[in-house]
Amino acid sequence: MEQKLISRDRECSMLRDCMESDRSEFVIVYGRRRVGKTFLIDQYFKMDYDFSFVGSHRSTQRVQLRNFGKAMKQYAGLKTVPKYNDWFDAFDALEEHLGNLSANRKKVVFFDEMPWIDTQKSDFVEAYMEACRKIIYC
Repeated sequence: MEQKLISRDRECSMLRDCMESDRSEFVIVYGRRRVGKTFLIDQYFKMDYDFSFVGSHRSTQRVQLRNFGKAMKQYAGLKTVPKYNDWFDAFDALEEHLGNLSANRKKVVFFDEMPWIDTQKSDFVEAYMEACRKIIYC
């Protein structure tokens, strides 16, 4: 049974504007729990992502990186799950994966449950910001 978005015209318009712009866009969808944020993104993009990763609740950075490696294996078509020492290594791998995709279209990367990924002792935000700077300036 296909589910449809209801009363999300404004949000879909904003996502469409981002996809049609001539530059890279960073979109944050925030709100209370259980209001359909993930459903909105999944439905709008028809779950057709160039990379997608969901943080796991109360997991160590080691476990998050392992799960990121599993996602990278799936999206990049790797034979084995890569191991990352830190988020800087993980984002280097993501950058390489995205660089191997067609250059004439926007790439869609979806991170879900970011607060679960960016734990207190994690270097996720620093690595993410560095990766964004490289993407924007390259």
